[in-house]
Amino acid sequence: MADWKTLLYRTNLTPQEIREIPGAACENYIAARNYLVNTKGYTDAQLLDGLEISPEEFSVGKNWLHSLDSRQFNTNVFRHAPVLYTHKEYYQAGLAYQFVENDLFLIFFRAIPVTTILREISRTARKFNNQSEMDLIDISRRTAIIKLTPYPYFHACTVGCECRFVEGVLAANFEVHKINSYTTRHVICSARIENLLRYAYGHLGLEYREDGPDIYINEQRAGRRVRLRQQEVNGQQVFSDSIDEDSVDWNAIRITAPVIVQGRELFSPGEIYNAPCCLVELAWRSPSVFDRLRHFVGSRRLLTDSLEKIEEQIEFTNLKIFKLQEALSSSMRKSAIFQVYTRSSLVREVDAGKNPLTYEPRIELKAILFCDIRDFTSLAEIMTPIDMVRFLNGYYDRMNKVITENGGEIDKLIGDCIMAVFDTADHALQAGIEARQRLFEYNRERFSYGLQKIAAGIGITYGPVVIGNIGSRSKMDFTCIGDTVNVASRIEALTKLYGVGLIISEDLVRALLQQYRMRRIDRVMVKGKQEPVQLYHVYEPLPAHVQRKLITDEATLDRLFGLYAAGRFSEATEGYRECMQAVGPHSYAAGSCADPLLPFYIRRCTDMAERTRAGLVQLQKWHGIYEFMDK
Repeated sequence: MADWKTLLYRTNLTPQEIREIPGAACENYIAARNYLVNTKGYTDAQLLDGLEISPEEFSVGKNWLHSLDSRQFNTNVFRHAPVLYTHKEYYQAGLAYQFVENDLFLIFFRAIPVTTILREISRTARKFNNQSEMDLIDISRRTAIIKLTPYPYFHACTVGCECRFVEGVLAANFEVHKINSYTTRHVICSARIENLLRYAYGHLGLEYREDGPDIYINEQRAGRRVRLRQQEVNGQQVFSDSIDEDSVDWNAIRITAPVIVQGRELFSPGEIYNAPCCLVELAWRSPSVFDRLRHFVGSRRLLTDSLEKIEEQIEFTNLKIFKLQEALSSSMRKSAIFQVYTRSSLVREVDAGKNPLTYEPRIELKAILFCDIRDFTSLAEIMTPIDMVRFLNGYYDRMNKVITENGGEIDKLIGDCIMAVFDTADHALQAGIEARQRLFEYNRERFSYGLQKIAAGIGITYGPVVIGNIGSRSKMDFTCIGDTVNVASRIEALTKLYGVGLIISEDLVRALLQQYRMRRIDRVMVKGKQEPVQLYHVYEPLPAHVQRKLITDEATLDRLFGLYAAGRFSEATEGYRECMQAVGPHSYAAGSCADPLLPFYIRRCTDMAERTRAGLVQLQKWHGIYEFMDK
């Protein structure tokens, strides 16, 4: 596993990699929770719903939340609000930071001058936050400019309200120091409007789209993409709210019309979002000489009264560490063994003090991957049972590593079949592609030892699954079931029929965020499904010259499939034969085409033409959907 500090500057992290990063100290969220519960009517159950950290661990200020948990907490704030809550109001939660009790940092915080704290903000911010870098750009006796730059990884985790919380914490600095005359201004904001609409306001069903430079929210023109100018401040080039009206090299969005929902203004004209960074201006009026003297005397007294408490806490902590060290070795050993035999996420929840036996079934959107060795029975006949187990273990080591490296979890191993679960479609497909590549490498290794080549099929789909405990009181399996799981299994079984290694469903294609090399291959009815399934072949693992040919002939292949779907089987057959001649033979499999789908469709079209002539297929009822009766 990479050092988590190096992960801060990467994008497209897997959920597991994000969990390795300590995103924000629980101290921040304890302040937010106390404020929301005491003043807004929330409950702990609402705010902590769906977090992986246990309520007990959450309540310890020195613990940390990873950024997926912090996103879940912030999403809960908006989803469970008694009345509509806006992201700009989250400033008040940050302002409540001063009310966190029994924290040694706050003891010293109150004793340090406000300007000193601001000058040290870059260094001290990392003690509480690994989501954004904070830099002091400029400071004088009465003003300061703070820049917040999100780490690259955090763009995928942010709700968009976090910077408002930080602005509130900066204001709390003034409150704690009894500076009552101050202002804060969010000059530009790095929060992504798309993330705000998805996580903060997702329960409202607001739609977002772009049309050139204009952005629309619920089909109302709400803003426009703009180019922010930079200005020099203390020798640094800093983005400001000044707009270059002539540039089309956009780097932010300016709100041009109010977005009002349920009587609350979510976005206001003139506000700037999607900026490269946040810029917060602070201004205050320095206290009088008398007030500063009184604050100094009070700070001295506060520090003196706290020394005894600090010494007691150090003594207690040393004793606690000694006891924990004794238990840690045994606990880690048990956890490591447990993780091999079950889901890693389940182990983390047990380690966090949760009891999975009490979990109720829930429905979640997941990508499901099935991977199965072809002709496994024939392979098993030429091996001893011991050799077969060793072979499977070597094969699983390679395949399972690809799955976990891409953020997936092994749900179960069924003989020679792997079922894996992923949070995102892209991670699942990337795992499938890499698994194919890893299998190619494994076969080269086996060939060098004179061993038989291994073939495997992979099927992936995306959709709702039921996740929960299935079994009896004495034996339980925490797994996924449902139509999505069944379809993934059926798709994997079809890879052998089509002669390809990796097939995905249209549901998965729609959920993908990145581009992949794929082609439509069929529209079928699989056993147990009432609706047709559109199948796609992902051909990235194919040789480069075959990939180039497929890309070149994509329009031709779509046209031929259209002929097939229209019942013009003879014309489609001739077209597929011409394509097969153009692609050429397989590089090492004698008598085979480099593209296995072409001979498959020649056989399919020939068979359908014969069945039509025999009266078994009526063209007026044929819609290009092939029905499979077997699993």
